[in-house]
Amino acid sequence: GKQIISGSADGVVKLWDFSTRQEIRTHTDQEGPISSIAFSKDGRHYAAVSFRGHIRIWDQNTGNEIHRISAHSENPIAGQPLVNRIVFSSDGTRLVSEGNDFTIRIWDLITGKERLRVRENGWGNTVDISPDGKYLATGSALGPARLWDATSGREIRSFGKGDFGYLSVRFSPDGKSLAMGQSAIIRIWDVESGQEIRSLKGHAVSAWVFGFSSDGKKLLTGSVDGVVKIWNVQADPEPMVLKAHADAVTNIAFSPDGRKFASAGYDSTVIVWEAATR
Repeated sequence: GKQIISGSADGVVKLWDFSTRQEIRTHTDQEGPISSIAFSKDGRHYAAVSFRGHIRIWDQNTGNEIHRISAHSENPIAGQPLVNRIVFSSDGTRLVSEGNDFTIRIWDLITGKERLRVRENGWGNTVDISPDGKYLATGSALGPARLWDATSGREIRSFGKGDFGYLSVRFSPDGKSLAMGQSAIIRIWDVESGQEIRSLKGHAVSAWVFGFSSDGKKLLTGSVDGVVKIWNVQADPEPMVLKAHADAVTNIAFSPDGRKFASAGYDSTVIVWEAATR
């Protein structure tokens, strides 16, 4: 929770000190704009993927590159990034990527080799892996959100009754529920039963980036109009609203202790907020 990473349209990846807001190091030799970034839960690695689908993984302590992976190069959709999102497993042994070639892939962080490939039933937009590493969740603008077995790649269920338009999916820290952004509505689903628990309404436009607090009680959401909202997902009151960015919010996350959070936007800014005072 002491550092954050950022990636930009000019292909630059930066590591920052969370408390001082000072830049620690910069990686400039990416191949095209950055489409997704990720930090491992144990803080040992961070990763970025370029618009062309090249994933790079670095050692946090040294800044040395440990893997460079050419992923999702098959049948790209014109004008779209080859990879939509990357995310580390909680134990730090795997990296999951979701691409516009209609596949989800799991990569071994020791060998850099592909461990699993799942063929999606249509064009996906986002992916997450459960805290225990057993499940994958995916969302699609053109189809339903789905739950998959992360070992076999078997589809377990889809959520909703013919619903589509899920641009973001996130597991809660205990892995029991899933937050999904369906346009301007955030729906919370029970993972085990597949039933909707509640819906959170309040964004004027699509909410497409999420971040749970480590205790699972709060949920950050960011939308394409630059607004960030802080929800109490258990008590379900009106959210706290922040006009954070002049353009769409592209990423958002709590610090592990929940005292701070960071938001990034298409306005080329990364903002660190004091959660306790807002």
